[in-house]
Formats: sequence, C-alpha cells, structure tokens
Amino acid sequence: MQVTAQLDGYATATGSCKKEVQRVLLKAVGPAKPSDKTCENSKSTTCSLYYTEQQFGEVGETPGEAEGDGVGRLATAHD
Repeated sequence: MQVTAQLDGYATATGSCKKEVQRVLLKAVGPAKPSDKTCENSKSTTCSLYYTEQQFGEVGETPGEAEGDGVGRLATAHD
C-alpha cells in the first residue's frame, strides 16, 4: 500500500517534487540485485524478499542435499 500511495503522489507531483518522490519510491522498492551488502539496514521490498528467501533456503537444506539427491530442496522463483 505504501508504494501505491507513493505512485499516486508521483502522478500528482510537480516537476521539482517528482525527483524527491522518485528517491523515496526507489528507497521503498529497494535494489534491483539485493545482497547482504546492498540490503544492510534496509527495510525495502526487495531486501525483505531477499532475507525471506535466505531464511527459507536454510530451512530447506538437508544432509542428503549435499550429496545431490535433492531431498529437502525448496524451489525458488529463479529455478
């Protein structure tokens, strides 16, 4: 909802205000390629998704996976 409100603000902003709205919107969305480094101290959308993926990846790891049998493997959006 926050991003929607920001987009509405962008649509009605004047030229000088649009740069500030763009900056705030990009900060809320986050980096295109999130990582531990780019997401440090960030609560952006892409960083939240990145951290969630990291947590689920840890849950899906099993001893058998190390041998390549795929047991416990979680599918991700990029598979």
